[in-house]
Amino acid sequence: MRFFSVSLALFVSLFIFSSCVKKDQIFEFDNSDPYAVDIETKWVVVTDPYAVCRTDAGYEFSVTGHFRKGDIRRIEGEKSTKISSGKKEVWYCIEEGWISSNAVKVYSNKLKAMSAVKEMNLK
Repeated sequence: MRFFSVSLALFVSLFIFSSCVKKDQIFEFDNSDPYAVDIETKWVVVTDPYAVCRTDAGYEFSVTGHFRKGDIRRIEGEKSTKISSGKKEVWYCIEEGWISSNAVKVYSNKLKAMSAVKEMNLK
């Protein structure tokens, strides 16, 4: 029993003190974009090879910008519209205009969006 107690005490001591060892890893925080980790700001990643944004939410409005797969933009607003089949379609307002939810995927922060783009293996 005494051997068990001594062994347990030694194991616990090693466990506790091993976490106190100085690590050489340095983390740098990039604060150039304050919205990057904001929990209320969502981001879109363009998933279509080619996508456009428009002056308002709907295909009948004029084009204001073009995007390629892997482009990341911050969502500034959201709107649902009815399309010809009677179904609803979500549009996201970004800096350049409105982009359809069919062309993008939404992420909860910019870091997740950037990781998703890396996984796309774009050249």
